Amino acid sequence: MLVTYSSSERYLLIFHRPFILRHFIILHYIPIIICILYPFVFYIGIIYIYPCINYFDYTVNLCGGPCYVFDIIPSTFDLLFNITVFETIALLGNIVLVSRVLHRKHHMKQQNKWKKNRRLLIQVLSITLLHNMMLALMVIFMLIELFSTTYQPMLVDLTYNVLQYGVYMVHLLCPFVSLIGLPELWPRSVVRLLRRLLNNNEVQPTIHIPLNTGIRTLQQLRTNYIR
Repeated sequence: MLVTYSSSERYLLIFHRPFILRHFIILHYIPIIICILYPFVFYIGIIYIYPCINYFDYTVNLCGGPCYVFDIIPSTFDLLFNITVFETIALLGNIVLVSRVLHRKHHMKQQNKWKKNRRLLIQVLSITLLHNMMLALMVIFMLIELFSTTYQPMLVDLTYNVLQYGVYMVHLLCPFVSLIGLPELWPRSVVRLLRRLLNNNEVQPTIHIPLNTGIRTLQQLRTNYIR
């Protein structure tokens, strides 16, 4: 949910900054509070209040899972609404964001504003792509398992024994990926290296000087080159 909201907020920050600043409490703080409280309340209720008996086996993967995952109604709601819907919204939102940024890139006259928006775009895209790499595959496999009429042992094995752990890698890598859009926090050595690489890629003008050129002529050429 937070990734989905961050995509929407970045869109507003890039294209409707005055609007979101005027309604900052409603459009920033309240959605973040909802994104934090909703999963907490939902999973507390579905695991401990839902009328089924939890039996956790500590010798199997994920301790066997809570009992609601074996009930078709709550497990389908959890998969379709809490995971699939938000993943789809985040993916479509980023596609719209990238397409609109690329469309308006050549029409923006303020170069500094474009650089600032580019940093926001790179930051949110890097986080979203990292988040979707694992979750998108897991959602696709789980949807195939849900609507398939035949048992898919390979997909079940990949989903519950491999991709489940990939979600934890996403959370561990998110802080490092966020640094892509925050170059002011990079070490000075990295910044200097990037500047040196960028300067080396620039095309420098060359001046052909004859061998019989005098000192005064060289000074004039140097002055004109600096100008």
